[in-house]
Amino acid sequence: MVRRVFISKNESEVDSLARYLSENGQKLVARSFLSFEPVQFSVKSKFDVLFFSSPRSVTFFKSGYGIPKGKLIACTGNKTKELLESLGFIVSFHGKQAGKISDIAKEFKDWCGEKRVLFPISSISKKTVSSLFSEKQKTELVVYETIITPCKIDDCDTYIFSSPSNVRGFLMENKIPKGAKVISWGESTSEELRGNGIQVLDEMLNSRLDDIKAYLC
Repeated sequence: MVRRVFISKNESEVDSLARYLSENGQKLVARSFLSFEPVQFSVKSKFDVLFFSSPRSVTFFKSGYGIPKGKLIACTGNKTKELLESLGFIVSFHGKQAGKISDIAKEFKDWCGEKRVLFPISSISKKTVSSLFSEKQKTELVVYETIITPCKIDDCDTYIFSSPSNVRGFLMENKIPKGAKVISWGESTSEELRGNGIQVLDEMLNSRLDDIKAYLC
């Protein structure tokens, strides 16, 4: 029987992983439970630093406001850093392992000192980084809405979850079958899974698709 691997990503995002699994006699089932919509917003507070938690937060903030010159730019991990640099921006701070968000939050708080920070976020952000800052030092600005759309998935042998929101979307109409292996991307996703009574076998610290292969061997 062909082993089935589920990942909470759209098919268009995981072509290379699908090919790799097919070559090794496995089938990839790819489905994100999330969609995203822009939110109208305005920037009223003064700030010194922009902190982006994901490439999506960059895209929606830039589209709705633009990234002003003269501001320091910080972000969670390498994927967001790569996008910002491809757009011509200099990233002054970035986390080394996006999966360890609590460590990044502490490092960023120390790096900031007394600087004022603007956090462009999703409507359902967990606010792990911004929670360490006082109300006087931070502005949390919702720049896009995350919509969870549940869908029934046939049972698989391995499940890879990329975010807490995708875990919630999955569990609305599905459950993990007995004996299945569960892999998470980052500690926030692991916390969501464990909070729902699901055992996490492996926790990835980076979101690169190539890294997944080592967990599927």
